[in-house]
This record gives sequence, structure tokens and C-alpha cells, in this order.
Amino acid sequence: MKPHLFYLLRFLALTSAANTSPLLLNDTEVVNTAAHVGAIDPRFTIEAYFNGPKLPLVSCLVSTVDFLVVLALQDFSGSMGEAAWKIDDYPEVGIVVAPGTVGGRIEVRFVMWGLRQGAAHMIRLIRFQAVTFTLSWEGEKVGTIELVAWPSASQGTHTNSTWNPTQPSNLSIDNPPSSLSLLPQNATITTTNTQNGHLRVRTILTGSAVPLFDVFLLVMAVLVGAAELGPRERLRYYAFPATGAGLRIAFTESVPARTSPPFLEVRWLIRSMAFIPRCMVKMGASKEAEVFVEVDHVSVAEGLLGKNGGGIGLMNVDSNESVS
Repeated sequence: MKPHLFYLLRFLALTSAANTSPLLLNDTEVVNTAAHVGAIDPRFTIEAYFNGPKLPLVSCLVSTVDFLVVLALQDFSGSMGEAAWKIDDYPEVGIVVAPGTVGGRIEVRFVMWGLRQGAAHMIRLIRFQAVTFTLSWEGEKVGTIELVAWPSASQGTHTNSTWNPTQPSNLSIDNPPSSLSLLPQNATITTTNTQNGHLRVRTILTGSAVPLFDVFLLVMAVLVGAAELGPRERLRYYAFPATGAGLRIAFTESVPARTSPPFLEVRWLIRSMAFIPRCMVKMGASKEAEVFVEVDHVSVAEGLLGKNGGGIGLMNVDSNESVS
């Protein structure tokens, strides 16, 4: 076994029995001891109203993950106005967010919690169809999230609009989905700002089979937890406690540790997470995974997604994703 995998497996085993928090590395090492990172405040609730046609389950889940990536790179404690989301490679599903009052705003954390809880609800029921989730905080409605059957490009949708989460949106939820402006798809994985770096993610599916639904749920939970830390925080390692299905994920800085940029930062963790379920869908295999992250052609992190007590077997599916 490669030395770096041995240490990562050992780290995964040591953290499997505890509520592990990420180790943040600033000017001095600081351990984030907030065990609640990634948890949803119990004062927040959702209600689901299924009210339309069936939707492709993969489109629902991949669209939700990609939207969470965009939101996770924003200010977790900030707010946003009305917005809509659709991705080109899974165009059948659109996600529409509306604050509780016309022209009002909704906190980003509420939208992220609602997306995560809504996806979990659909998975639990195995029910993927057009749905409205009503979001409430301490019993008061704060907004809605809709998953809708999105019209095709020939019906007038477009992806050239821009979105600034700190500014009010002019979208009208009363209009049909085809007339809504969309958040830019490239906000999830690409950038024209060279300061943001070039990201390359290599995912190797290996070892035991794992349920794909549980992978999606774990990825969504990690995205919500990572969003609380802030995108520019440097990480020494990141481990997410095991889910109910016994899946967990851990990332650690590449060895030897870097002394100059690029480093393992929360933003690279966030953007890398989206590739894991996409790789499994693309390859038609859902297995434990090794993940290697490069920024500007420099290795910054290595990760493992696996079962508690699971093993890493022979490599059999290798996927590379490179984004600018």
C-alpha cells in the first residue's frame, strides 16, 4: 500500500469513533472544536408538497449538489433574493428559490439546509417529482424551494445571466420557469479569475460497493458543513463523521506539507466534492473512492470515501476531471 494511503486510512480509522472537527491552519494552528459543524438547527423545518410530474432522480440529485457548491462558496450567514438554477448536462430539472415575502430575502443557510433536507426526504420516500418545500424558522415561513420540470432550451431558457448573492434579484416566481433568469452554470466549477487557480480532481473507485443515495447524502452534508468554515480557510485535514449508513469521508494535506500556495483550502474541498457522485454516475459504479486534488498542477490534498472498517481493494475505475 502506498504510504500516503496508509496514513490516510489510519486517520480515517482513528476518527471513525468520534465527532471529528476540521483542523484549520491559519498563522497558528487552530482546532475547530464545534462538534455541530454540518448539523441543521432543530428550529429549522421543511414541509414537502409534491405537485407535479415525475423528475429524473439523477438530475434532481446532481442539480442539488451543484447548487449547494455554489451556495457553499458564498457567505453562509449572508442572504439572497429570488433565484433559479439549472445545469446544462442535467437540464430536465430546475431549482427555484423564493423568500417568504415578495421582494424579500432569505438566509443562505436556510436555502442550503432546505436543499439538503429536501433531497433526503425525496430519497427516503423514493419519490422524485415536482415538489415545493416550504422552509420555516421557529414555525415562521421564511421561503420556498421548488424542483420543477424545466423547459428545454428551445422553449426560451438561457444560461447567460449573472447572479450576485448580496444584491436583490429581479426574478418573478409568479412567471413560468421558462421566463426566469438562471444562475450561471459556470459558478460551480469554472472561473476566469486566475487567482482562483486551476482545479483538477482525480477520483478512483475501488474497494467495496456503497449505496449511491448515501454518497449523495454524505456529499450534501459535507458541503453544508464546509460552508460554515468559510471558503478561504486553510485545512490541515477534514473528516466528516460517519452517516447513518456508515459512510464517512476524510481529506488530508498532501505529503510533504506545502510551505507556499496553493494549499488545501475549504474552497477546493467544496468544489472537489461535486465530482465524487458525478464520477460514480458517469462510470456506472458506486464504490469506496480515493480522491486526489490538484490546484495549478500541484497536489494539495488526498481523500478517502469509505465505510467504517471498510477496506481499499484493487483499483478498477479511474476518472479524471479538470476545470479551469
